[in-house]
Amino acid sequence: MALVYLFLPAFFPALLTAYAAIKYGVTVFWLAIDFFAAFASIVSVALLQYAVHAFIDPGLRVQPVYMQIVVNSMITAALIEEGCKAAVFALFMRRYLPADSPSYGCVVKRAEGQGSMVRKTELNKMQRSTRSMLLLAVCFGFVFSGFENLSYFIRFPNLWLLRFCTAAVLHGTLAVFYVRILQAPTKRHVFAALITAVALHGLYNIFVALGGWFMLPAAAVTGITSFAVLRALAAADAGNEQLPSI
Repeated sequence: MALVYLFLPAFFPALLTAYAAIKYGVTVFWLAIDFFAAFASIVSVALLQYAVHAFIDPGLRVQPVYMQIVVNSMITAALIEEGCKAAVFALFMRRYLPADSPSYGCVVKRAEGQGSMVRKTELNKMQRSTRSMLLLAVCFGFVFSGFENLSYFIRFPNLWLLRFCTAAVLHGTLAVFYVRILQAPTKRHVFAALITAVALHGLYNIFVALGGWFMLPAAAVTGITSFAVLRALAAADAGNEQLPSI
């Protein structure tokens, strides 16, 4: 019974998002792939962080506190986590959009000269597939956060509410950048999306580490990422396959 009280709050956001994804046509098969991908990413992050900490910690301990906060927040946390999550999500989910989502340009081209009903059907298909990919990405982020929060709930039970209200939201909403990476037409766009995710995650970590009134800008970072997801969902509903920038 005690495990239920741990798992339910940790994975509650992921369960809600999975329910929404099913309503938009995502199959249980793809949700299972999504869950496994998140598990694979948390394992890869844990292993890589262990190796990096073993390498840099002896030298980092003699550095000023502010340097330790910046390095741990930006490098050993944000860069490793966002890099691993983006890579694993792309590896497991890149076949989803090509199979289920025609590009917007192809939709328009195929619909030229055809009736409005055909255009509407094609557009609806693209809208649903883009939205479902976004929901899969957000669910992926929430599952990752669920595994991470389990460790925090066990080690620091007094932090569970903070993790649930901020860190879980951050991990879930940062996943919008993984969809941008999948859609990116050039390596420059891939780099820009990844760096944006790392920067936002790193800033959140720094503000939380500083504590006190710095929790307000930490909450503002989660507000920015949540706004990015809402804009992306609105763009999908409007018929835009390419997601807008922040």
